[in-house]
Amino acid sequence: MIPYLLHVALLITICLLFYKLFLQRETFYNLNRWVLLICLPLSFLLPLIHVPQQWSVRATEQQNIAGADELPMVTLPAKAFPSINAITPRLSKPGSKPTDTPKPTAAPPAKPMSTVASNFTLADIMQWLFIIYIAGVVVFALNLLIQLIYTLYTAYARPVIIDGPYRIVELTGDKVPCSFLNNIFINPEKYDWDTYNQILVHEKVHARQLHSIDILLTELVIVLQWFNPFAWWYRTEMENNLEYLTDEAVTSKHNIDRSLYQLSLLKVSAPHLSLRIATNYNQSILKKRILMMSIKKSNLHTLWKYFLLVPLFAGLACILNQPAIGKNRLMSKGMYTGIIPDSLYKGDIVGFWYANKEGNVLNMDMKIVIKKQDWSYNGFVFPVSAFSSLPLKKQSDFYVKRNAGTILFNGKFEGDQGLGRFKMTFNKTYLEHLQKAGVKNTNEDALIGLVVNDVKEDYINLLIDNGFKDLTAEQLSTLALFKVTPSEIKFWGHSGFKNLTARDLQRAKSANMDSSYVSEIKKAGYPDITFNELCLLKSDSITADYIKGLTRAKLAARVPGDTTGTVIPVSIISTAKYMHVDSAYLRALAGFGYDLTASQLHSFKNFNITPEYITGLQNSGYSNIPASTLLSLKISKITPEYIKGFHDVGYNNIPLNALTLFKSQGITPDLVMGYKTMGYTNIEPTTLVQLKVKEITPGFIKGFSDLGFKNIPLTQLFVLKNTGVTPAYVTSMKQKGLNSKDIQKYITLKNSFN
Repeated sequence: MIPYLLHVALLITICLLFYKLFLQRETFYNLNRWVLLICLPLSFLLPLIHVPQQWSVRATEQQNIAGADELPMVTLPAKAFPSINAITPRLSKPGSKPTDTPKPTAAPPAKPMSTVASNFTLADIMQWLFIIYIAGVVVFALNLLIQLIYTLYTAYARPVIIDGPYRIVELTGDKVPCSFLNNIFINPEKYDWDTYNQILVHEKVHARQLHSIDILLTELVIVLQWFNPFAWWYRTEMENNLEYLTDEAVTSKHNIDRSLYQLSLLKVSAPHLSLRIATNYNQSILKKRILMMSIKKSNLHTLWKYFLLVPLFAGLACILNQPAIGKNRLMSKGMYTGIIPDSLYKGDIVGFWYANKEGNVLNMDMKIVIKKQDWSYNGFVFPVSAFSSLPLKKQSDFYVKRNAGTILFNGKFEGDQGLGRFKMTFNKTYLEHLQKAGVKNTNEDALIGLVVNDVKEDYINLLIDNGFKDLTAEQLSTLALFKVTPSEIKFWGHSGFKNLTARDLQRAKSANMDSSYVSEIKKAGYPDITFNELCLLKSDSITADYIKGLTRAKLAARVPGDTTGTVIPVSIISTAKYMHVDSAYLRALAGFGYDLTASQLHSFKNFNITPEYITGLQNSGYSNIPASTLLSLKISKITPEYIKGFHDVGYNNIPLNALTLFKSQGITPDLVMGYKTMGYTNIEPTTLVQLKVKEITPGFIKGFSDLGFKNIPLTQLFVLKNTGVTPAYVTSMKQKGLNSKDIQKYITLKNSFN
């Protein structure tokens, strides 16, 4: 075990060094991700592979092992592949014991050649090392398990907002935004709307591309390779590359200005990082991330570096891996190798079957020999009536005959179970028909499906006559399996939808979408709906009545002179259904003047923007709020009660953007009241934010007031704070003899020492 672990550690180290030397500076971040991912399982699997002796550098060592030529061998008797009529299946009866298989005798174990000249033998040392290793694995495995439990507990214990496939978990405190699987962890109160949105875009890329899987894989590697410092370094490099990949996706695919995005990275810095299994928004490589966003894209001519991995792994296998000993002996003459003679491959397919009878059907597993040495395992359900007969008393032949071909079975049933062999022969006339009809992909597996599902020539002709072209054998089998009827084929072929395919027929059948549903949707105001839009509505269980309800809601809220159309886009209807939006909610929003897009409607419902919330803001003096601003207010948890608190202390007419800043900086009505008590009324909102940022509190001002410095101008308060002149400093200077009623003198004195 220890040599294997060291072998794995060496391979991980070599992979990491290869990445650092050749690939790290390339901007093919997605390709780098797959290289880093694939190298990890390869490092664990490669040592288990035995290379051919002629390729192995270690082959000569193996040839010199004492007694190697005397190792016992187990051989199978040579048998020709039996014909189908020569089968004698044997079924195990309930309670019977299986026949024991003779076991090969093993050579006696070799005696140890040498021992360590001390109290401990080499075996003892290896045993202790293994115990230490297992202890480390247990510790790190428990650590990983605790991280997983804590992360999942936080994800489902904290307040959450469902945003499509993503769960936005609201945190408290000064914690860095991060994501794990489809969970995004963030404290929305700490960021303005634009920064918050960019963080969500960034973390959604992590979630959508399943970066958490990469991190979990490296964590598992660290559990098994905790003693290897290069494994820890490997994890860091993989995480860094994921950040580069995400930054590239955000700036190139989401139309986000690069400079603004880089600025948001600088804004998001928090002292409390998430656990290692989560993908953190802000990393210690911030400077390098910004640099990587600005460097020139790698040229395609540098892709040759990636192909070096193939000879690298091949060379390592030849140098480090054990050679395959005695493999040629195992293929000696007279042994059965499992290769089927070519004579059985002239259009026929052979294999083994096992069946279980349940009522009037047979659940049959068929293990099919394809391409001589490959095995294809398939499960089928046949009605009992499809068979000529079933051999219930003795072994015999029975068959299933279809237009596409015939399956000849041989075997025996005992009770409801049977097994044996089969031979499948295809109808040459049927195959010629497939060729004339232009049916593609008629390989062995596909042809089996045509036989089993009884796809007839008339069925194929019907599809072609109704406009379904470019058919494949797999599609024909699937349509027959899903029981797509001739009437359905005719309807969809003449339904008016352009370029429908066999795959579309399957989608319609799977969704239980019939002619009546299509007619209802078209009559609801969508005569030109596309097939994909129709599938979207059906997948969301959207009925014509639901659409009519939303349309009536929109009409009821129209104001005189509104010339916009009444047909609601399918995307909005789908979003409304997904978010459980009813006609009353849509009517209320329209009454406030909101004609939302699908994305805006999704966000409104996600963040629980209710008509009552909008009414409360209007009563606070804020009317006609833009949809994006309304979202920003709601995300920042700015409520009518929060605004009323400022009104109660005489602070009115606060701009909406200032309210967002107030909330993010923790400015409360009590703070405003504190400034009023010190004589500062009607402070401009921007100045109020600056006072809070600079930590110029009412207590700070009161300290100077107690020393006799009253009504200090706001501008001078900023100077006092910037120069470090505090009430304590003034008190100490007075004690030293500098007693002045001019605060500026203390500022000058402080500056002279600075």
